[in-house]
Amino acid sequence: MTDEQVTFLRIEHYSGHPEVTKAADLLVQELATSKEFLKDRSAWTSAARKLVASMWIRKDDSFRFGTKNDYYSRGKRKQVWMTPKTLKLFRVALKLEWIVKTKAEIRPKYSTKRNGGMTSVYQRTPPFLKLLKNLSVKDLEPDKDLPWVILKDDDGNILDLPSGYLLSHSHRRTVSVLIKCNPPINPERSFVENSFNMKQRSFLCVRPDTVTARSSRS
Repeated sequence: MTDEQVTFLRIEHYSGHPEVTKAADLLVQELATSKEFLKDRSAWTSAARKLVASMWIRKDDSFRFGTKNDYYSRGKRKQVWMTPKTLKLFRVALKLEWIVKTKAEIRPKYSTKRNGGMTSVYQRTPPFLKLLKNLSVKDLEPDKDLPWVILKDDDGNILDLPSGYLLSHSHRRTVSVLIKCNPPINPERSFVENSFNMKQRSFLCVRPDTVTARSSRS
C-alpha cells in the first residue's frame, strides 16, 4: 500500500468489552498524571473507549491522522469526532507507543503534488493489539453519540444545526430513514452540506447500507 492509499482514522465505534475498558482506563490514567484535575472523568473514559475501539476495528494497521490543535477547535472541525478529548487521548496513545508515526506531515507549501500536502501516517503496534487479543467485531457497536445529520460551511467546517431544525419533524424523519437504511455496525451519516434551508428534503437509498439526504434550497 502506498502512502496515498492510506485512509484516515475515523472515530465511529464504541465497546464496553473488558479489554477495551481496561485499555481505555490506562489511557485516562496516563492522561490524569499530567493534569491536576480531570474534569468529567466519565466523558474522558467514554472518549477513550471510542478511540481504542476505532483503532482496533481497522483492517489496516496504518492510518492518517492530523494533530494540529486548530483541527479540533469549534468551527474548524471537518469531522464530528475531532474533539479536544480525542486529540489529547491520541497523543497519550502515542506516548504509550500503542501507535507510532511512520510518515511525517508534508505541509502544502512544501509538497510537490498538485493537491497540496499530506497528513501524517501512523501505525498500530503489536503492544496495542496484544491488549485486545480476545476482542471481536461483535463486541463493537457504532458510536450512538454521533449525529445523523451534519451541517457544513463552504470550507467543509462543521456548523451547529439550528435549534429549530433539531426539534422539527424534518429532522426526525431524516434520522428515522437513515437508521432504517443503515447497518448496525458501520452506519453512514447524512452530511447536509452548505444548506441553511432544510424545510424540504428527499431521500435516496443508493444501497441498502448507504443513504444520502439531499437538501433543497429556495
